[in-house]
Amino acid sequence: MINLGSIDSEVPLAYQGSYSASKAGVLSLGRVLNKELRLAELSDTIKVSTIMPWTLDTLWWAHAANYSRGTPRMGLMDDPDQVVDAIINATLHPGEELPVGWPIPPTSVCGHHTPPPQRLRLPHRSNGS
Repeated sequence: MINLGSIDSEVPLAYQGSYSASKAGVLSLGRVLNKELRLAELSDTIKVSTIMPWTLDTLWWAHAANYSRGTPRMGLMDDPDQVVDAIINATLHPGEELPVGWPIPPTSVCGHHTPPPQRLRLPHRSNGS
């Protein structure tokens, strides 16, 4: 089973609360299913992977807006083909949580170890700034 999550499930960004919350649910589902499979002694035969991409360069950004009336912009975005490759790789070599994209390790560290006000300002900008 392959779930499509997001790095936002671990490192939520400002103005993306609903998205981050829904992706956190996807990540939690994958984690609990893996625990239940281990308890049922089925983890050797049934695998659950959660692909967690960073920001992808898709048309979503052209249509996205938030309650501040600004369109979110991300400076560095990854090619969607990286996620396709990660999904294919997960079918061959499953892992429980598979981050995809260039900034995953620094973002994870910053997201978990910086105080909340600085974390909210890391990669997000809106048109008004």
